[in-house]
Amino acid sequence: MLIDGKEWRLVPVEPTDEMLDAAARASLKRLVECINDPAKADELGSEASVRKTHGSRYKSMLAAAPTPPAATAAPSDEELVKFAAEDEFLLFCDEDEFVQIARAVLERYGQGTSHE
Repeated sequence: MLIDGKEWRLVPVEPTDEMLDAAARASLKRLVECINDPAKADELGSEASVRKTHGSRYKSMLAAAPTPPAATAAPSDEELVKFAAEDEFLLFCDEDEFVQIARAVLERYGQGTSHE
């Protein structure tokens, strides 16, 4: 998903084994690059080198992150009315008003208006 022109991804709070393995491979790759290239070896430990290594690890971990489960579909109007009736929301408004309000809240929090 794009936000303010930057790509964002939903990832687990705790890294998976696959993500940690990808980070380790990225670190080893960077270390081998520094060993094989004397110019890069001189940079080893510098802030620029550390940033590059961490950036490589981060990108590798994101690439290895599992795909999040699909979001649940927005509830139907009938489901919203049933929910409203069970929790006595219809004491404050009629069914159509409640559905309108509920759809606005769902839209605001990313559930869209796609329902059956």
